[in-house]
Amino acid sequence: MRMRLAGAGAVVLLGLPARVLAGPLLAAHPGGIGFFGPTDPEVTAIWWNAAALGELGGTHLHLAGSPTFLSQKMSRASGGPITDRVDLAPDVFIGATTDFTTDHVRVGVAYHIPFRDYGSIGSDADRIDPATHSSPLRYQRLHTFLQNHYFSPAAAFRINSSVSFGIGMNIVYTIAGLSFDRDRPLDTGVDDHENPAQAERIDVNGTAGSVGFQAGFLWRIKGRVTLGGAFVSRAATLSRTSIPADRYGSGELNAHITQPGGGALNGYGEISFKLPDLVHFGARWLVSDRLEAAATFRYADWGQRSDSIRIHMTSQQLRQGQPPAPPEPQEIILYRGYRDSYQVSARGAYCARRPLAAGEPCRLRLGLSAGFDTGMYDPQAVQADALDGPTLELGFLVEWRLSSHLRLVGGGTYAAMMSRQVTASVYDANLALGCVNSGYSAPACTGYDLGQGLPSANGSYNLQTYAASLGMVFDWWGR
Repeated sequence: MRMRLAGAGAVVLLGLPARVLAGPLLAAHPGGIGFFGPTDPEVTAIWWNAAALGELGGTHLHLAGSPTFLSQKMSRASGGPITDRVDLAPDVFIGATTDFTTDHVRVGVAYHIPFRDYGSIGSDADRIDPATHSSPLRYQRLHTFLQNHYFSPAAAFRINSSVSFGIGMNIVYTIAGLSFDRDRPLDTGVDDHENPAQAERIDVNGTAGSVGFQAGFLWRIKGRVTLGGAFVSRAATLSRTSIPADRYGSGELNAHITQPGGGALNGYGEISFKLPDLVHFGARWLVSDRLEAAATFRYADWGQRSDSIRIHMTSQQLRQGQPPAPPEPQEIILYRGYRDSYQVSARGAYCARRPLAAGEPCRLRLGLSAGFDTGMYDPQAVQADALDGPTLELGFLVEWRLSSHLRLVGGGTYAAMMSRQVTASVYDANLALGCVNSGYSAPACTGYDLGQGLPSANGSYNLQTYAASLGMVFDWWGR
């Protein structure tokens, strides 16, 4: 038998058993909500565009927390609705920069988690016996935990008062874990799918290290208009373009299969996935001494990486099978349906409280923002744990200078995703049945090999997001 099974699913992040949490893999506001972007001289430029540090003289420390509340309402056509609920996904940013009292060099380092996805599906998702799982979405996902911790050193070189260049590195530590049910009858070509008594549960977890880089520019034109942009590469290892999360060398059996009837297989496995390349570009216009406008464009390039999550069964214990079950697959492909995405946003800022003396910064800035994101999933690949689509966001921004050395920055946003009515889901159990019953002939296995041979995800999907952010910025020297 061909030792390969294509599954499907997208990532949701590990939480409480009754939770349902999904959404975009890239955090909506890396660094927090505020006057941040590719042209803003803030510590957050370590992520957006290191070249913007060229205009940030002195020494600064930025601490921010951004809780995001996701309200999801989903109904699967053949499986019933999932209760509408609100869940929490926190984001943090810690960064510091200094110019070492020089005029031309600035350096900084930051810790943040710009790519993350976590959650659980089904009130009984923690039960080991797959026969007890009742969620209609269990074949896409039970639990997922995916965090990419970024440790980012960066430097900017200020050529003159108008032009700066920046470079940076992203050292990434990944923690990943996946749990989902698998339809065993489909492996034998038997049309008995979604039978809980014939399901098995797969649990795999691991860690990984990878590295990426960024490079950017900043150009200030006649003191009024500033342009800036940066390329942020995806993280990868030196020998692979993907991130392989495993527990090799630790002695820990990190992959477990609970079979129909209660049998268990334990061994070693690996989760491989890829992240996108990013392009950030922005423009900022100082309209007057009190009024400012800015715009930001972000492009996420996924390339041809729709099957970006793969589970490799690396030990014989997981591939041996136990009669009457067929042998376990050596590789499970988790189809995501990624596509390149675009985000555009604009903001206006007004100085509500003038500085006390000429040359000092504004004491209170207020702003409004609006943005639109096209979403990163093929519309017909949307499901409860791959919940994203065209999204409109509105927000307000605040910066309050309490003293010459302390600022509070933050704001709030509301985002609404265009309702997704999936009527021709890419997931279809007949793709698995047709492939197996054809003897695994190539023409009949295209969709199966992509990871689409699962029960249909036709249904209605909605997502609303409420985000708040509060950060403290300590300006010991400089502005």
